[in-house]
Amino acid sequence: MTDLPQPGDIVKAGSFGVVLDVFQSAHTGKAIVKILFVRNIIKGQPAEIHDVETFSEIVQATRADLEREIQAQKAYQDKRFTQEMFAAIEENAPIPIHLPVSQPS
Repeated sequence: MTDLPQPGDIVKAGSFGVVLDVFQSAHTGKAIVKILFVRNIIKGQPAEIHDVETFSEIVQATRADLEREIQAQKAYQDKRFTQEMFAAIEENAPIPIHLPVSQPS
């Protein structure tokens, strides 16, 4: 991305997110951006702040890109949730006791 991203821009910077704010130093001209990534929402984390100079792989993305990322993350989380819940059941289930069945006399 040659220009600074603007608030509301959808970007890919490792993963997809939305630029919330851009801060530029009046003294040095360096800029930092505050980005809310899909992963932040899933993990309940706040938006991240990145130095544009050292985080140069910020590229413009589309709403369709962001929607695909959201759907992929939802599918991954649903699968992971299901796997972890059933693994917990298997690990913590009481050992079944098989008693001999008595035959009526």
